[in-house]
Amino acid sequence: MMRTLPLEDILRVWSQSPSAAAAAQSLGMSRRTLDHRWHSVSIEEVLQAVARIAASFETQLTGAR
Repeated sequence: MMRTLPLEDILRVWSQSPSAAAAAQSLGMSRRTLDHRWHSVSIEEVLQAVARIAASFETQLTGAR
């Protein structure tokens, strides 16, 4: 069984990739699998993942000060 990547990891890679196909390749999955993963999450899951990403960035910024 394939390991499911955390949504925040997917969003981080996708946001830094030139396309969904490039993001899927970087994540080691097919574009179809990436699309399926994206369309299977709820808005609550997306908001939670974005909140975790924001908290991570805040922690990094606080540590850099």
